Amino acid sequence: MTMRGIEITQQREDLSDEWKIRAKQARWLDGHWWLTDMTEQQFDAENNQMGGIRFFQTREMGNFKETPEFFLNETKDPEFLTTREMSNYLKMNKRRDPAALARIRADLHFKLAEPWTCLIVVLLGIPFGAQTGRKGAMLGVSLSIGLIFAYYVLVNVALSLAKNMVIPAWIGPWIPDGIFIGVAVYMIRRMR
Repeated sequence: MTMRGIEITQQREDLSDEWKIRAKQARWLDGHWWLTDMTEQQFDAENNQMGGIRFFQTREMGNFKETPEFFLNETKDPEFLTTREMSNYLKMNKRRDPAALARIRADLHFKLAEPWTCLIVVLLGIPFGAQTGRKGAMLGVSLSIGLIFAYYVLVNVALSLAKNMVIPAWIGPWIPDGIFIGVAVYMIRRMR
């Protein structure tokens, strides 16, 4: 993998720059990054330049832990990352903007909560399928459509609240599942 026009900034805990690297090109060879036509500048705690700019024709950057896959994931919309990629992204970017991390964390939990929708549909279908007669079937279909619409609205509202940090990002996507599993269990118990 080759990247061009590289700028890397290492920041301190207070978000002031510690050092900055610029390079014309970065190549991934033998499990390490090699930078060509590179400059490096150090900064003090007040963000003032320390010393002169150091130049390197070619330099191996063995201390960089980021792989090409990491940078490819950076360019993807988090919505299209796998759960493993999202989890790795969150681990490697702990100091990033909390709002951006909340959106990605909410998307991660949404991907984990979404498959449970199948179980919810089955559990809701049991009481509706148990109704007999023509009138009961129409009522069951109408209630089913209403519940599906309500579930869809609740999923989108809870996900939006989680992404906007109104509620914790990890709980937002699970709220609709919890509510509708509760409704399904209640309806099944009422059947007896």
